[in-house]
Amino acid sequence: MGKETILIIDSDLMILSGISKLLEREGYQTLTASNGSEGIKVIKEKRIDLIILDGNLLELEEIKKRRVRRRIQNLPAIIMRPRVDTEKPNSASVFKSIEYLNKPFKAEELMTVVKKFLQRSA
Repeated sequence: MGKETILIIDSDLMILSGISKLLEREGYQTLTASNGSEGIKVIKEKRIDLIILDGNLLELEEIKKRRVRRRIQNLPAIIMRPRVDTEKPNSASVFKSIEYLNKPFKAEELMTVVKKFLQRSA
């Protein structure tokens, strides 16, 4: 079996780069997008095993309208959000399973959730 592919969507390029480097060091293949529109394009073109996205970028209504819903409904998602944000977005239910990760988080926390999701789907 090849490397699992993880799509990271975040407008903060420092976070995008940091998460990508961390995951690549752990042996995962990463794809990145700095906004929802770029993320939609990647979802249409590539095979994805897991999506990690910024909760503030939840352009999921656009995803539903762009007919990529079928491509993501079987994917797990990790949604990063500010620690003070305890509300879970309704539109996030489009994903197979969701884990919320409060910012700031430690690399170990992210890796625990990533491994949990990818082991489930193996």
